[in-house]
Amino acid sequence: MNSHFLRGLAFGIGVGIVAPLVLPGLARSARPALRAAMKAGIKSYARSREAMAELRETAEDAYFEAASELQQEMAAESSAAQAGGPAAAPGAEQGRDGAR
Repeated sequence: MNSHFLRGLAFGIGVGIVAPLVLPGLARSARPALRAAMKAGIKSYARSREAMAELRETAEDAYFEAASELQQEMAAESSAAQAGGPAAAPGAEQGRDGAR
């Protein structure tokens, strides 16, 4: 048989024998590190939720301010058009070719 195969087989058997003896100790020592990592993840998640809420509030404020300004501009244009005042938008009376 191939020497690499025998070496791999011996390694696999050795790991199979040693793993049950070593893994419980590793699991016990890794538990505090796992808990610390979980706590850091939870804190990070909470901070990101807070930041996203602030970003959403800022975006909503900007949207409603822009919508309000647009509504006021449209109302002013409408009242100016009804009063026969100047055209609502500069160049509104221009034709397709740009001539007045």
